[in-house]
Amino acid sequence: MSDMTTGGLTLINGQPEDRIPADDRGFLYGDHVFETIAMSQCIAPLWSWHWVRLNQGCLALGIDCPPEAALLDDLKRVAKDEAQVVRITVTRGSSTGGYWLPTHAQSRRIVQSRPWPQTIVKDRRNGLRVATAQGMLSSGPHSDLVGLKHGSRLSQVLLAKEAQQIEVDELLVYRQDGSLAEGVASNVIVVLGDRLYTPDHPDVMGVGLDWLKANEVEVMSKTLRACDLDGASEILMVNAVAGVRPVATLDGHRLGARAHCHRLQAIWSRAMP
Repeated sequence: MSDMTTGGLTLINGQPEDRIPADDRGFLYGDHVFETIAMSQCIAPLWSWHWVRLNQGCLALGIDCPPEAALLDDLKRVAKDEAQVVRITVTRGSSTGGYWLPTHAQSRRIVQSRPWPQTIVKDRRNGLRVATAQGMLSSGPHSDLVGLKHGSRLSQVLLAKEAQQIEVDELLVYRQDGSLAEGVASNVIVVLGDRLYTPDHPDVMGVGLDWLKANEVEVMSKTLRACDLDGASEILMVNAVAGVRPVATLDGHRLGARAHCHRLQAIWSRAMP
């Protein structure tokens, strides 16, 4: 199999390869959906949730979704015993018609593995330095793309650049209407009183957050604004790879409470690396 510079492996349509054609629509236009999956001991504990979201994304964009059996076989072939991260990308395939869709598109599946991030354990223990993003998401809460893990991620790339420039680990990202959406690469849980809230209509419906809800964690969706966070005792960042991480500082102000974070981390650790 092909060794990437990150030390992982790549399969394209089940074959060892790490190059896609220059006319692939995922490369040209972001015309794809993807999932980033935590694996441990050759098992993807959240696979059922990833599979559902991948299907929903393909259906919404009109991309032929590969058979589940083919994807599971790809995961098995790239898997290692130790914890690792695997990304599945499904593009619409190749075309030469500009934005116009090909009449008979053949989707392309790309499965890539990479090493487990070494910072995760530290971030779960010490928490994240977070700031309020200056950049905003342009999509409205009722956009057709909201909730989909699609490939048009330029907004997130620019937000990640902003985070790097001000030397923080994550950002809280708002929409132009002033509502909180999510982090750059995480969903957000805000603890108000003794209740857990997450922004309604996030840009991406998070697999990690959905898994917690399925494991008897009550998280209510609500429109949240910056003023609501002033009364938060805890703010947590969640995604399917990094799990549950506390916000240690927000815009330089320290958040000290961790009770809810510790409870959710204990639930997460029962099944996840």
